[in-house]
Amino acid sequence: MPADLLNKANVHWEEALRLASPLLSRITESNCVALYLFATITCLHTFALGPCPGELLIFNQNGPSHWLIFFRGLRSIEQACDLASAQNEELHPIFPLSDLELSKDPVKALDPSVQDALEALASFIDVNVTKDDDRCESMVEALTLLRSCYTVVYNEPAQVSAYTVFSWLHRVSDQYLKLVQATDAVALILFSYFVVLIKRLECAWMVKDWPAHLMSEIYARMPVAKRFWLTWPMEQVGWLPAE
Repeated sequence: MPADLLNKANVHWEEALRLASPLLSRITESNCVALYLFATITCLHTFALGPCPGELLIFNQNGPSHWLIFFRGLRSIEQACDLASAQNEELHPIFPLSDLELSKDPVKALDPSVQDALEALASFIDVNVTKDDDRCESMVEALTLLRSCYTVVYNEPAQVSAYTVFSWLHRVSDQYLKLVQATDAVALILFSYFVVLIKRLECAWMVKDWPAHLMSEIYARMPVAKRFWLTWPMEQVGWLPAE
């Protein structure tokens, strides 16, 4: 993007951020739709700017990312709108992330190669996260949601959208996100399988550079002994570490 256009975009975005941010703590029926759209556009703005060194969407070199705050804020806005306008069905279509059901067991079989990869991931998690591990509940939940998301994305490619892919990140627990932010190896490996789903959105220009970038950042933070478990995601994304 030309520098002058980028500068103009940043000026408009920063002004919108200044006006909207104070309202996020005062969500009402009259402003919730506008705030939801603002948070959505803010998330798209981050993608459009392109990745920066150290940026993993969930966190960056400075800690939790602004992108995650706004993205997870979508859920808070949805919940507030449900409370403020429970009987206003006109607002319902604007909240598709809440409408997508990922908690049910997949009803269709995946391609064998994809199924094998997910089974290998599940086995890896079983070995490295025991039932009495504090990470167990959040990790199992994240894996279950990921399986369901894969089923939708791979079995219904014509209907794949950013809402479908990012519904996983919208629903995983805060505890799981904290594990990723702490660069927990198991959580990062699971996250790398989510990056494969982002790759499926590469037809959108603003997403194009992100999958390879995210995979490289995950690889850089992965203990050498566990990098083998990134093989399948790296192959799917088309990124390999430099020799």
